[in-house]
Amino acid sequence: MISPGLRWRPDHEQTTQPATSIVFAHQLEVQPGAGVGSLSVTMDSSQGVIWTFYEDSNDNGILDGPDVARPFVGGVATFVPTFNSRSLFLKGYIPSNIPPEWVDTTTLQAVYTAGGDSFTALVTDVTRVGDHDSGKMRSSKEVAIDANCDGDLLDTGDDAVFEERKDLEPGQCAIYRIHFTNEGTGVLTDVSVHDNTPSYTTYKSSPAATAAKYETTPSGLATGVITAPADGGIGAITWPYTNNPGMNTGASGSVIYEVQVNQ
Repeated sequence: MISPGLRWRPDHEQTTQPATSIVFAHQLEVQPGAGVGSLSVTMDSSQGVIWTFYEDSNDNGILDGPDVARPFVGGVATFVPTFNSRSLFLKGYIPSNIPPEWVDTTTLQAVYTAGGDSFTALVTDVTRVGDHDSGKMRSSKEVAIDANCDGDLLDTGDDAVFEERKDLEPGQCAIYRIHFTNEGTGVLTDVSVHDNTPSYTTYKSSPAATAAKYETTPSGLATGVITAPADGGIGAITWPYTNNPGMNTGASGSVIYEVQVNQ
């Protein structure tokens, strides 16, 4: 006979900036024993941070779209566990008016009840707001010429050297590269890169090699789903990242996209 039990880990401590979201991931292991029990989670934040609690519904270890929010009703989130081991996420927002050296300690308590017995496990998440320069992003944008608009820089007539400025002819294509680096002393979360098609150009996604893409991904981030105009359109391009757990100090990445100069 298997005895029921409960294990929850790890504790976290992270430094962030005002006006940012933060995510803590925990692994909860439930041994249900001979029957099915119930699981309840309570939360206490020393600074009154409003947290949202998520279950990793698709079991991929990352907080993403399919994951189910477990609301705290009367201060308690209750559900019947259908798993033996599952990632559970705590996501909160740090307001823009928070001063440096601010600290929140949030304690999560899980109670698993089965067969008349109860088992308790605790995890603690500490959030600190550092100096307002501790998370500092620097970005730069360069361009190369893809003369025949095929998505590579290998053909005669291409100018494959990325520089700040290029002179292009009508009908030629430009490949833009945006490079970004965390030059601060803290982890950056909820990172995304945004740009717009330049004036007198249209976005290229045909052939497929010309479409916007992630070129290099920083440590601590995972790629999301790019949004961009239709082929031949104009407008915003966005490269979102998910925290895994966040962009580390000194980490850098790059994204690229292609446009065609109007004829």
